[in-house]
Amino acid sequence: MNFFRQLSTLVFAASISAVASALTVSVSPGSLKEAVGAEAPTATALVVNGALDASDFEFVRYDMPGLVSLDLSGASVASYSGPRLANGRTASAENVLPEYAFTGSAISEIVLPQGITAIGEGAFAASAIKNITIPSSVVSLGVSAFADCADLETITLPESVTSIGKGAFRNCPKIDYVVINAQLSEIPSNAFSGCVSLKTVFFPTSLAVIGREAFSGSGIEQLALSKCGVLSEIGKWAFANCDALRAVWMPSSAVNIREGAFFHNVSLTSDLGNMVAGADSIADYAFTDNAGMTVTDFDKASVSYIGDYAVRGFSSVGEISFPETLEHIGIQAMANWEALDTIDVRKLGTTVPTLGEEVWKGVDQQKVQLKVTTPQADLYSDTPQWKEFAMFIADPTAIDDVVADSGKGCVTGRISGDILALESSGAEIAGFQLYDMSGRMIAMPQTSPSHTVSAGIGYIDAPVLVVRVLLSDSSVQVLKLAR
Repeated sequence: MNFFRQLSTLVFAASISAVASALTVSVSPGSLKEAVGAEAPTATALVVNGALDASDFEFVRYDMPGLVSLDLSGASVASYSGPRLANGRTASAENVLPEYAFTGSAISEIVLPQGITAIGEGAFAASAIKNITIPSSVVSLGVSAFADCADLETITLPESVTSIGKGAFRNCPKIDYVVINAQLSEIPSNAFSGCVSLKTVFFPTSLAVIGREAFSGSGIEQLALSKCGVLSEIGKWAFANCDALRAVWMPSSAVNIREGAFFHNVSLTSDLGNMVAGADSIADYAFTDNAGMTVTDFDKASVSYIGDYAVRGFSSVGEISFPETLEHIGIQAMANWEALDTIDVRKLGTTVPTLGEEVWKGVDQQKVQLKVTTPQADLYSDTPQWKEFAMFIADPTAIDDVVADSGKGCVTGRISGDILALESSGAEIAGFQLYDMSGRMIAMPQTSPSHTVSAGIGYIDAPVLVVRVLLSDSSVQVLKLAR
């Protein structure tokens, strides 16, 4: 006989032995203690036929400490109404596995009654359960029903389940695979948080809401939500600190991504533009410190608000174009974009987004090109934080079309060696900007208002300079000067 046949024979024999040695009893509600009798402290396997109530489950939990296998396939759950139980309850409904029925239990294998419709709050919390088949009659799982089960490995939720309680599978470190066949509309708060081995989740198409911290700190690797056509919300910190999360596929529906939803996902490489395609805002901390994320087609989004720290730490992104809807960028929202070299604001028109403090902290702004149109140049060059960028007029031919307001003065200029001199016969010169012929801003010398100003330009190589002169009466004149 080869080794594998011997092993199979031994396993089969052990299984038969366990069944043969199981204590089998037939009961009516409240009679389990009497039926088990003196064998309660030492029994390791139990088969129950008949009907049990909450008092019988309490007996199993507290008086059968060595029980590791329980078969309730031939049993049903009766209602209970009577003296207060250890779980604080005086009543329990028919066909509901009572609250805290097996909390902390050593039972590792169980077959549940087929007729139950609900599994109560904390029913298996912190128990030794390894695998469980949830009957197709079950409609709901209570709060923390399987929380802190250190050995629970797999879970399949049948189609009958329509709701699960908060923290239902919280901190189950061995769960690696979850199939949600159920017609769930919501995965509630902390449902799978701390499930560090959970790599794969199959989501139902009926899913509308993913709750606060639902998968935070889990081991999930991919998030396939593209078929969840009614998904409307991903809650606060829902996927925060998921170090293994690499890719997210969003549905075409508009999804509200709440505060910190994808906070600190160090492996995530998905594109920001795709993830917020249907959103009107990016919440505070939503994508903070996701260094591997990319940004393309962001200008096609409808985002009006980028929250505090929302996209901080996108250290590999070189270029971003803002959508025309953008109105505000929050505190340090784009800090530590170390590779940033271009920002395109041309779609924003004459709306300059308001800014929180230190939006681009850690970015060498003087090395970053800010693409603007000619009408935008004054607006951005006069606005704190924006004016720190290297201005680039992306429509240089439009410079020729800018003229001073009629009757408000005339500006002349000349270049003598390395000195540029400007003179106004009307309003005082409040400031000026120097561009090359491609529209790239070269310098913005600091001057005090005066009718005559000058600046050294020895460091500028361009043979022809475009000079935009800002006058104190708010008019503008543009000159082209050859060296």
